[in-house]
Amino acid sequence: MSLILSAAGFLIGFLAIEFKSDELFPGVNQSLLWLALPIFPIALINGFLASMFQGMQRFNTFNKILVIEPSVFFVAILILVLTGNQSLSDLILSKLLSTAVSLAFVVKGVVVVWKQSERSSSNALRFVKKAINYGFKANWGPITQFLNYKADIFILNLFTNVAITGTYVVAVNLTEKVFLISAA
Repeated sequence: MSLILSAAGFLIGFLAIEFKSDELFPGVNQSLLWLALPIFPIALINGFLASMFQGMQRFNTFNKILVIEPSVFFVAILILVLTGNQSLSDLILSKLLSTAVSLAFVVKGVVVVWKQSERSSSNALRFVKKAINYGFKANWGPITQFLNYKADIFILNLFTNVAITGTYVVAVNLTEKVFLISAA
């Protein structure tokens, strides 16, 4: 599911950048859009795989996963600030890096669970069926919630300019960090 949705989102993003970037993202350099595009599929796959730990009630692992990405991103931003780097492309690369690092930890955890499942049961297919069944049920809500959260950014960008939209995105991201406490 996550691979199909990630590929579809990546394709839509590719088409939007290639054919409609001037209309959808006025004043934004296309190279920045191309740099940011891989963040979507990585973050989506990361979220899907992380939710499996929640479904298996491995909350300790799930909470660690929730903290990895923002922690790595914070450190990367701190390094950019301390070095005086104000490059938008480096900021996007920091986000891409933090998302990829988080995905690496999630994949490592999934591999551990997979190996444990194979050792405890000769039927690994049972694990796959349970994971797909849970993932299908659990992720329709987050998908629509994600689209709902991001729709305001596109609408605001269509009616205003990039600077106002950027300020709004930063403000929303800062306020959303409060949710980390309740999520944990």
